[in-house]
Amino acid sequence: TPPPEKPATPTAQAPTALVAAPASVAAVDVPRVKVNVGDNGTFTRFVFDWPAGTGYRVSSADGVARITFDKAGQFDLADIRRRLTKSIGTVEAATNGSATEFALALPPNAKLVDRKIGTRILLDVQAPPNGPAGAAKVAVSLPASAAPVQVAQAQPQQAAVPVAQPTPAPAPVPASITAPPKPPAEPLMVPPAMTPVQPITLTAVQAVDKSITIRIPTPAPAAAYLRDDQLYLAFAAPLAADLSAVTRLRTRVEPEQLKATHGSVLRLAVPAGLVPTLSREEQALVVLLRPRGTGRPDSALPITSDAEGGFVTIATSQASFPISLADPDTGALWRFIALPQTTRGIDAPRDFAQVALPRTLSGVLIVPKADTVEIRVTPSAVTIGASLSLSQIPGRPGSVKAYDFAKWQIPDDAFLETRQRLMTAVTESDELRRPSARFDLAQFFVAQGQYPDALGVLELIGRMTPALANDPALLALRGAVRVMREEGVAALPELMDRRLDTDPEALLWRAAASAQVESWNSADDLFRRAGGIPDSYPMPMRAKLVLLAAEAAEKVGDSRRALAYTDLLARPDAPPEARAEAEFIRAKVMLKTDRRTTALPILDRLIASDDRRIRAHAEPVWVEEALKDGRIDRLEAIERLEKTRYAWPGGSLEYVQLKRLADLYIQGGQIGEALRTLREASVHFPQWLMPIS
Repeated sequence: TPPPEKPATPTAQAPTALVAAPASVAAVDVPRVKVNVGDNGTFTRFVFDWPAGTGYRVSSADGVARITFDKAGQFDLADIRRRLTKSIGTVEAATNGSATEFALALPPNAKLVDRKIGTRILLDVQAPPNGPAGAAKVAVSLPASAAPVQVAQAQPQQAAVPVAQPTPAPAPVPASITAPPKPPAEPLMVPPAMTPVQPITLTAVQAVDKSITIRIPTPAPAAAYLRDDQLYLAFAAPLAADLSAVTRLRTRVEPEQLKATHGSVLRLAVPAGLVPTLSREEQALVVLLRPRGTGRPDSALPITSDAEGGFVTIATSQASFPISLADPDTGALWRFIALPQTTRGIDAPRDFAQVALPRTLSGVLIVPKADTVEIRVTPSAVTIGASLSLSQIPGRPGSVKAYDFAKWQIPDDAFLETRQRLMTAVTESDELRRPSARFDLAQFFVAQGQYPDALGVLELIGRMTPALANDPALLALRGAVRVMREEGVAALPELMDRRLDTDPEALLWRAAASAQVESWNSADDLFRRAGGIPDSYPMPMRAKLVLLAAEAAEKVGDSRRALAYTDLLARPDAPPEARAEAEFIRAKVMLKTDRRTTALPILDRLIASDDRRIRAHAEPVWVEEALKDGRIDRLEAIERLEKTRYAWPGGSLEYVQLKRLADLYIQGGQIGEALRTLREASVHFPQWLMPIS
């Protein structure tokens, strides 16, 4: 049964102020960078979420902190300034086309702490967020590789209410890389037999001009990669090389055979001033080290990239099964693809989301950025992709981002069309890409508030592709769906996966699930660590997370943070029921901080609300305050509580009311009624029973 059509709600595009790129940089090449600003109690946190990651450096002088990024980027400065804490005086930013600087006025005696988590860069300004602001004048100081352009004000559109900021643009893709067709249904290359081992003896000759010729007697396909002065030669055959002739050369070449899987690898030291070139002679590979050479292949292998699917395809025939080797210096996994020809290779380094392809003299070297990257070799191509991974875990960039809801914020009249397009993509995808297409569909349903449909699609992914049943992104998104469905008990085990420990957004949902199971101290700590609620989330989702964070802060006695959270919902586009619940939390904070004159009018409004849930939660609090003031007596209190517990049965709310009713019955000598009430509590809520003294 198709999900119901999404009801129409008014939306509009909020005006934005962006850091503009120089005219020499095409707009598509400059990504928008999402920046979150969070009050973390004792410090202010800035989170720069680059679409494809970047290097950076931090400096401070004369009361101004500067963070310089190694890429051009655009910031929504107007949005950032709206969300600054009191202690941050002002911020500025600029880009010169090759770098971007973000500067801010530091509070007095502030310290800076920075770190990188995946593609996110965190900058903590360690000073009280509500303390005095810095007074330093802020100006950017980028070198002029292109004239820095400060802030351009975008033209506002007619708006009913503001919505979340736009989706960050994707990372730039080189013009020479185009989207490929779907991988052909060709037979896959299988691992070669590694027995028997073939003994070979290398020969070497050194000429008067110090050039060196090394002959390696094997017809096996080969790949060659030069890093600094080390030449790596990979062969698609099990070889046992006698290197003595090379070792006896006057110039030290230091030959060595390295341990490899599905092939053999030799390493040679290239003397200073010499450049390697490769050729074939009869049944041998000849390595010539001479003073002249390009260090590049004669012919570049064609490379295509499917940015949406995350696949990289190298068009080449007769490629070998991947030869695996641990980088002798770093331990990183290398995968060589050997070719029969010595003239074809990677002519320039390529960096993709999931893999890096260094420049080679011959063949291909693949450096995966995740353990789950899969390499498929067919008679006509080498295809690289994470076919069995959906997750974007910090330190493993390049896969699906679990909480990328911004890209699914669409006009209401586009709901049916978008849903149909995503469903069609699922049916038309091949088996390799179908889980990713389903994940997009599930993410779309979540962003549109269609949680039952989203949960059904996510569970289907796990059933149809068992290898993905415990994928971190699947667990992360399914946990969020369960939180939105008020299923914190089921959500928490999924969100507690240790692979999510360093993802701030996963910590946010873990905090929400902890709050739903009333683990208040844990929830409050996790909300602090998460560093704020992303503005890119749909408003109903943000509202739920804000309320859970506010309630956690109220429960642990942090009245300042609880009130700050409730203030976030004092806006016209917040759902009415969320504004009412925020008012209820505010009233409870006021009561705890001896501000009853402010709290009581709020409670009076809430118990007259049309929202049954709010009335059920506010009534017991109002009853306690009315008893204190003598506005009602014990019998009226019992009558009101008996009615209220049936208005919102189940959970800790009813359990607490049953205990309070028992107390009121005992005060009036109604022991039978008290025992009846306590019996109900013990039968329906045994998990919360306390020993009776």
